Amino acid sequence: MQMNEQRLKKTLEQIERNENYSSLLLIFCASSTTSDDIRRASVITFKIFIKPHSLFEQYRYEQKSDELRSEIKLVLEKFALAFTELFKSLMNYYLQKEFNPTEVKNIFNSSHLIIKIFYDLNAQELPEHYEDNLTIYMIYFLELLSYDHLSLHSNNNDPGILDQVKTEICRCIALYADNYSDEFKPYAQQFALTIWSLLTRL
Repeated sequence: MQMNEQRLKKTLEQIERNENYSSLLLIFCASSTTSDDIRRASVITFKIFIKPHSLFEQYRYEQKSDELRSEIKLVLEKFALAFTELFKSLMNYYLQKEFNPTEVKNIFNSSHLIIKIFYDLNAQELPEHYEDNLTIYMIYFLELLSYDHLSLHSNNNDPGILDQVKTEICRCIALYADNYSDEFKPYAQQFALTIWSLLTRL
């Protein structure tokens, strides 16, 4: 357990670099008392100051163990609510910024990161926080799969940020369909239709 705590401490120290800006951004986004202006500023700058996916990505591949389960539990207790609140803020904000290519791209870059973290933190088992908030994520995932914006496409053969977001969502959906089928069942048909529609437009 001591090794587990040391490992987590090191992870959180990396997240809290840059004079703790990253933690402050999460706190601002999670707090119900944060003004809309501060929340939006936090959303836009989030990707600049925090890149925890590289730290949490290991959860996708590591063998299950009590030590790993304890570590993930501690991470969830500290960050899960903040990540969810940030994702909700992003989803409530991007339609307001469609006219601004730079801002909407920043929002989708941050959304891409949050969706990767969603996968990371759900890869081992279904956390209670995400089970309780599953409808929020599924509704927004469906919305993003159907969304289109010219500025979010690439000018070359590489996938643009919108395609990257949709790819990551499909990866999350496959995870839930394979591992958490009971919880995913209410959303399965709608995702099947949405993804089929997406494929027919390729």
